[in-house]
Amino acid sequence: MDFETIKNNAMNAFRQLSVLRVIVTSPNEKVADVPALYALAAVLLAPWVCGAALVLGFLFHYGIRFEKDAVKMN
Repeated sequence: MDFETIKNNAMNAFRQLSVLRVIVTSPNEKVADVPALYALAAVLLAPWVCGAALVLGFLFHYGIRFEKDAVKMN
């Protein structure tokens, strides 16, 4: 994939998300859902980054518990 293809895909995804935002929300709620839109765009444009962040978050959150349990067992 070249840069132009990636850029066009990103712009198309952003346009579709913008249309979806206008359809789903009323005028007074548009500001509240902007962070959710950016999160959704990040998931759609770079799913492997989001997957890696989830795995790292899981390991850091539960890894500390596993280490404490291992210390208690010894």
